Amino acid sequence: MTPQLRRMAPPRHGRGSCWLRISPVKTCLRAVCLALAAAVPAAAQDGDRDGISDPLEQALLDRFAPTLVLAAGECDTAPASFVPFRSDPIVRAKDGTLYGQAFPVASRNGRATIELHYFHLWSRDCGRFGHDLDVEEVSAIVSASHVDVPASLWMADAWYAAAVESPDVALFQIVQMTATTLRVRLRVAAGADADRVWHDVQSEILRVLKGRNLAHITVERGDEAPEQSAGGKYRTVIPLSARQGDGPVKEGSI
Repeated sequence: MTPQLRRMAPPRHGRGSCWLRISPVKTCLRAVCLALAAAVPAAAQDGDRDGISDPLEQALLDRFAPTLVLAAGECDTAPASFVPFRSDPIVRAKDGTLYGQAFPVASRNGRATIELHYFHLWSRDCGRFGHDLDVEEVSAIVSASHVDVPASLWMADAWYAAAVESPDVALFQIVQMTATTLRVRLRVAAGADADRVWHDVQSEILRVLKGRNLAHITVERGDEAPEQSAGGKYRTVIPLSARQGDGPVKEGSI
């Protein structure tokens, strides 16, 4: 299915957020966003102040948006859009919406590099341990010779997809410690057995690695909780390149 896409800017440090519906029509859900957009030329708009213009973020999210292939008998029909600005999630429609964000990351080869995140949200999970609400993610690293080139000249360097199958995992982070060692930081849901959750997560990661001829990779448990970057976000994966040579990963305020 071809999903609809919304660019998202989660609130942080007391700042508000602006949600843009990319398809079929761009709509800013807050009047203040419209007022700001009207006051600034399109090429200069950078609402999150991360050094990437809003039009480029939107164009890249459109260019690299994944296509979801769903089983004919998918029990939850399609990814859902949710009523915005609420602390309690309320499904608005099962309309195939993707929520996306873009931010700059450090590069080792001199090319402008941007990380794209796409989240598809579901009203329920129908797996063996079915539960209400589910979040799945697809991410991409894209690069170009310079940040000002049009979206058509950007190329995808890497893709990442993840489906958190356990309702007992509130938050996770995978850190590449060495070329052959991954460290998993977990925040388990309230009331969950942390040791059992870790066993399940480690077993699943090892299974995936083995299936890709990477059985030599060590997966270790992190005693520390997932950590926020300097920009305030939780990165799902922190590659070795972000920890060696380049210093902290550069991120804007999305």
